[in-house]
Amino acid sequence: MTNEVLSILDPELVIPSEHSISSLEFWRRLDAWTARRDQYIGLQTLVALGELLGSMPPVNGLPKYDLYRITGRIVSRPAPASDPARAICERHFGAGYSPFWGDPGNVARLATDIGSTDAKAELALATDLRAWPGESSDPTCSACATAPSQLLGTPGDDPSLSWRAWLSRQPWGLPEMEVHAEDLFPRVRFAAGAWTRAKDALPHSTSPAVLLHHLAVLNDHAPRIWRDHVDTRMREQQLGSLGVAASLDSPSTHKNKAAMDERKFVVDGTTVTCEWHTKITPTEGRVHFTVQNDQVLVGTITDHLMT
Repeated sequence: MTNEVLSILDPELVIPSEHSISSLEFWRRLDAWTARRDQYIGLQTLVALGELLGSMPPVNGLPKYDLYRITGRIVSRPAPASDPARAICERHFGAGYSPFWGDPGNVARLATDIGSTDAKAELALATDLRAWPGESSDPTCSACATAPSQLLGTPGDDPSLSWRAWLSRQPWGLPEMEVHAEDLFPRVRFAAGAWTRAKDALPHSTSPAVLLHHLAVLNDHAPRIWRDHVDTRMREQQLGSLGVAASLDSPSTHKNKAAMDERKFVVDGTTVTCEWHTKITPTEGRVHFTVQNDQVLVGTITDHLMT
């Protein structure tokens, strides 16, 4: 594994309170998370889990072999330790934490687990958001910079926000964005060669951060917008409210066969027509895309296509 982004399990998911230890719901919640192979367990949580399993009472509806199957998946994935330890903001960390089904001592375990991780890695925390009714850090506090940059509230959540936070702390540009595109924008699929002309999409020394924002908005919001709205103007307004000007190609462009052929791309083996585009500037810089099956398909990032 690399040290760019590290996702760790909140002990809230792993170490139950005395009232939840025999709860089938508690262990089913953990079971849903263990199917993911990108989540790691901290040392203090791992030690506590070992002690717990040595004296586990029966769980009604959960055979012993299922319990060992669930816990066995995570004990084999200890979070890599690092020396020196990561500094933790003692003033703010955990102030927003309130155990839901977990043991009251879990926030102290989590602080120790986080403190043992590589300070250069960006952290994502797999958790139950019901245990975090408040903020886990203060954005105005410099000591909070080492806190998890993203809380993953369901097993289906991805750590793309943590990847973007990691990227922002590096010397980066278009090459780094392309290399890490799958992690930064997991709901976006790119055609082969989509990045070839990306430099042309940033006129007049426009910052690559503008393109990052466009792709992030498409990744985070376009599938939902396309589900909720079929009207072109509503889709444009929704994207515009998020700081991204976008439009469907004009009727005159649709009548131009050569122009429409230029908008055909092969994404994951399927030919698609990318007749939507975001606008880096009103006249230059385009991200041509379409939305299908809750995924954004990007054909090209370029200055301008034929109209």
